[in-house]
Amino acid sequence: MKSGHLFKFLNPLSFLMSESDERLASAHTVLIANLFLIGVKLAVVLLTGSLAVIAILVDSLLDLLGGLFVYFGMKKAGQPADDSHPYGHKKYETVSALGQSALIVITAFLIAAEAVRRLISPIHLDVNTIDLALVFFTILVDIGLALYLTKEAKRHGSLALDAARINYTYDIFQNSTAFLGLFAVQYGIPAADPIAALILSVLMLRST
Repeated sequence: MKSGHLFKFLNPLSFLMSESDERLASAHTVLIANLFLIGVKLAVVLLTGSLAVIAILVDSLLDLLGGLFVYFGMKKAGQPADDSHPYGHKKYETVSALGQSALIVITAFLIAAEAVRRLISPIHLDVNTIDLALVFFTILVDIGLALYLTKEAKRHGSLALDAARINYTYDIFQNSTAFLGLFAVQYGIPAADPIAALILSVLMLRST
């Protein structure tokens, strides 16, 4: 099943929707998928205490908040022009994308600071194959989301959906970095986790 069809399965009545409704449905689909990713990453954090996984978990939480910006921004943008907004409400969609970027920048600096602290004062992590498999699974989900959003952003000409597409594309590399960090920890390199977290903070900044 193609990624677009897979994620559209979450909105089975999309063929009955108007253009504006379909754009909102796309944002809604991403929110549902992101909630699932948050659950998986939270499980790995509780199992391992990995800072790299904490980084991608926080990033997913920001994705969720950013997705809410996207959803309500597009909902507002879809409203017709009125006396107070004679040119319509499209600017709300632009503001939603900017808000998402600002949150990513703040989080990146916080993760970097904690990574440095853990490099100075290392902590023991217990990582097993199940933890690695769960993180690898999130990579596959993000690939599907990126492909889905590429199609939807192009189809609707949506700035907010395109911003989400870029974010989930970077999430693929972020989750891969966390995976490699955990893999190295499992094989006796404890510094790999905070190093991976530092790399993740840079990748998060590049996604803005």
